[in-house]
Amino acid sequence: MSSDFKWSLTATAFALFLVVTYSLIAVLN
Repeated sequence: MSSDFKWSLTATAFALFLVVTYSLIAVLN
């Protein structure tokens, strides 16, 4: 159960990272 939560948290963090990176690129360009 904690394993699923860990993977879910990792996936969420990765998705947020991609969104923030994409937003920064869009703003800088």
